[in-house]
Amino acid sequence: MRLSRPNELCYPKWTMCSRHRDCAMLQIFSLKLITANLPRPQPPAASGIEIYGFMAARDLLDPMRNYVFNQASPYRRPVLLEYDMRIKTGEGKQQDVPLIQGVAIFSNKISGRAFTTQITGGDHGAAAAVVEINHARFPRALEATVQVKIIELTKQQQDNNNGGLDLSITGFVPKIPEDIRLFRGVVDGPCELDRFVVAVASNSYLILRFETPCDVDGSKCVGRFAFRATPHGCITDRRKFDLATIEVKVTWSNLITYPDDML
Repeated sequence: MRLSRPNELCYPKWTMCSRHRDCAMLQIFSLKLITANLPRPQPPAASGIEIYGFMAARDLLDPMRNYVFNQASPYRRPVLLEYDMRIKTGEGKQQDVPLIQGVAIFSNKISGRAFTTQITGGDHGAAAAVVEINHARFPRALEATVQVKIIELTKQQQDNNNGGLDLSITGFVPKIPEDIRLFRGVVDGPCELDRFVVAVASNSYLILRFETPCDVDGSKCVGRFAFRATPHGCITDRRKFDLATIEVKVTWSNLITYPDDML
């Protein structure tokens, strides 16, 4: 929320500010591991594989690591994606097998739609594997910080056998087919969820979808919010759905202040 509040530099006015404008952003939707010829875990009876390491992004505005695994964040301008992921073999860290290692650069020259990028391992002793990254590059975008409060569960959700509300929250931007997976878990009562940060194309909307199973036949209870992207400010909306009463606050921010000669 770098520039969420209007200030004396806003021109001509904060609701139509041209000094604090949108900029290019990269939104990462998901990471998918596609495996082949991976080493078997030890001991042999163990099921599955353990993967550890990191994937993080750096850009010109924030040279520190922004961990893709820890948050769903937008990344601005040319982005350096750094990754070092390994497979745990159970024989000690020195024997763990590299999955993918290296860097990838994402430019803002190709933008406006969703892309899939594949990172391939297998060189220099690494396991033969592919990590697939779904992302979109927006030439003009704003940053949205989403805060969700569960105000009250319906009696039906309180009395179900799931221990609470089995909630899924996804975000959508019009014309982009990929969804932004913000939250999945069980909510057992009124609470405030973690904040989520997403990139939204300018002159567009952020649509939030709340979904939970509502019957044994597999039907879903669904609630939606829609927020129009703006350079500054925040908006709060509270709605009562069949699943719960939910309050959402979205704080909008831009990331760059343009000098007078660029207005």
